Amino acid sequence: MDKALIDAVEPVWRDIRRTAGVDLRIADEPYQDYPRHPSAMVWDTDGTGAGFHTDLEASPRERIAQVADQVQEFVIEARSAAGLPSNWPPCPVHPDRHPLAPTASEPPSWTCPTTGTTVAPIGEFGSAAPE
Repeated sequence: MDKALIDAVEPVWRDIRRTAGVDLRIADEPYQDYPRHPSAMVWDTDGTGAGFHTDLEASPRERIAQVADQVQEFVIEARSAAGLPSNWPPCPVHPDRHPLAPTASEPPSWTCPTTGTTVAPIGEFGSAAPE
């Protein structure tokens, strides 16, 4: 897997493992053949999967937010299929209304889409202390 893609997915993956409540895996299986947009797949145990990619021309923080946005959609679907609330990661201010949104801030963060409040850096959601 391309190093830029690994660097972009690692913080998102920490949040998924810690808080998503579904058993997903990432596979070095490109789903598209665009050299400036390396890609891979995320798979659920039921055999469903989705591709994600990043843009090598984007900044590292933009890449993290791009990948978080794409993978978040699959996590939401996997949680829904498992009978879990689909708003992942849940907004602590509006837990029954919407998930947090990834933003390419410094550092890339999970943010309430209603208030714009930063909740946690991507990679540290649900942790008592930053990793």
